[in-house]
Amino acid sequence: MNQTQLNKDKLIKHFIPFNQGLFNLNNTCYMNSILTCVTQLDEFLLKFGSKNISPFLASLDNKSLFKSLHHLIIGHYQNKDYLDFLQEVFVENIHEKNIFLRGQQNDANEFLVFLINWLAEEITQLMTTCLADIVMTGHLDACLQFLKEDFKVKLNCIIDCKRNGCRTTTNEEEILILNVQNNQTGVSFKNINSCINEYFKSVSLTCICPFKIHNNANNRCQAFYCATCQDYVDASMTKRIVSLPKYLAVNLVIFDLHEVRKIIKYVHTFKNPVSLKAHKVSSSA
Repeated sequence: MNQTQLNKDKLIKHFIPFNQGLFNLNNTCYMNSILTCVTQLDEFLLKFGSKNISPFLASLDNKSLFKSLHHLIIGHYQNKDYLDFLQEVFVENIHEKNIFLRGQQNDANEFLVFLINWLAEEITQLMTTCLADIVMTGHLDACLQFLKEDFKVKLNCIIDCKRNGCRTTTNEEEILILNVQNNQTGVSFKNINSCINEYFKSVSLTCICPFKIHNNANNRCQAFYCATCQDYVDASMTKRIVSLPKYLAVNLVIFDLHEVRKIIKYVHTFKNPVSLKAHKVSSSA
């Protein structure tokens, strides 16, 4: 172990991730599961729980998600009442966004996507306010790169117009979450390649507006605007993986402890045919 790793280990040992879990504050289990998972990642703790950024965060609005998450991470070793208070502040800030309403059942997958994207948005805004602080700018930049590079899969999106055969190709990034589910036949899970292929299978983009007269206000309509045809047309969209993320999120649906161990062991041995990056696993239920 080199000196850098030793120094990192000294920082990590001050953190005791939420090893006992967080209390459910009126249907917040979807938040608790994601927070418990991401706080098992050393890089996440070092970037979002670093005490070096505490003075800077003191100047931020109390509704900042970055600030409330930081306080929750570094306050986990305090007494229970204080941890409950910090968790309540974090939950309140989430509810302020009017996306995950209090008391309702919500999806952990959606919350993970929300958490990463919202943190990235806040950090981008923060970087414009601390340009004079080179050290802090560097830390925030590292946080932003971590969210963009380590959690997101790079994709090549191909859309084929069904009217004239026009093709549009774009590069995209999104958070990849593999859903693994046991079934009644006793087959515990598909291999990772099958999960990925199913996740990115071709989908149809079709206008569902009355008389095929496209209405931009129809949020449920999946019509595609073809720049070549200069019209909304039916199309097919296919996404291809360029590289997998460093941290691959696996959502385990209907499982037991034996199956979890088998799945995690399998994922850890999975090799990305495109990227040579090593993969770690964060799982949520």
